[in-house]
Amino acid sequence: METTRGLAAFLRARRELLKPADVGLPVSERRRVEGLRREEVAMLAGISTEYYLRLEQGRDHQPSDQVLDGLARALQLDEDASNHLRALARPAPRRRGRSVSERCDPAVQTLIDSWPLTPTFVVNRNMAILASNRMARAVSHLFTPGQNILRAAFLEPEMRMLYRDWERFTTRIVPFLRAVLGAEQPDRELLELIGELSIASKRFATLWARHDVSTEAPVRPPFITRKSGRSICTTRSCTCRISAR
Repeated sequence: METTRGLAAFLRARRELLKPADVGLPVSERRRVEGLRREEVAMLAGISTEYYLRLEQGRDHQPSDQVLDGLARALQLDEDASNHLRALARPAPRRRGRSVSERCDPAVQTLIDSWPLTPTFVVNRNMAILASNRMARAVSHLFTPGQNILRAAFLEPEMRMLYRDWERFTTRIVPFLRAVLGAEQPDRELLELIGELSIASKRFATLWARHDVSTEAPVRPPFITRKSGRSICTTRSCTCRISAR
């Protein structure tokens, strides 16, 4: 049922972001909602209002590919958001005993240490920093192991100085977190962090509620994120994958 709730929340959030003018519908002065109505999304997706309502209420568990294509089109989802929609509707089997990585592969540490002029750090799927090189630690103590880049982004004033376009950075890191999570539910640690940030940062709460999704790395200089048993290293010029032990 967690997955159907995730799909329902995603559909609701994306529907509320669209305005009638965005999809070529007339705007009435008597309109009481800012986003699209459920019946409007259903019409644009080519499905019945009753069926769409079941999806948004989490009462339908197996929408067809045709329905998902229609919803992606109606909600004007890009490729990342469309893939996320499908992941929510067709989640992969959950792996028992999977835990969030707390350690960095020594080979990865050796790799980032070999980049003396490039500040680089490694994060797990909760955005906690597992390792960093000397240059990153020289730039800021916020890039040392044990820190959390997501918490720092919204609660540490120093981040506004490190990232001159702070608003763009925060606009990218939240959708990236959703992409990393995919259809999986956050663990207890991440749920607590999301709760903390939702209370302490109005900007985070607003961005999290949008359910935007993006696989584009939110940080420059490059960083490494551990996902699905691998570390993904992103630099300005290339992307390489390093198998985790």
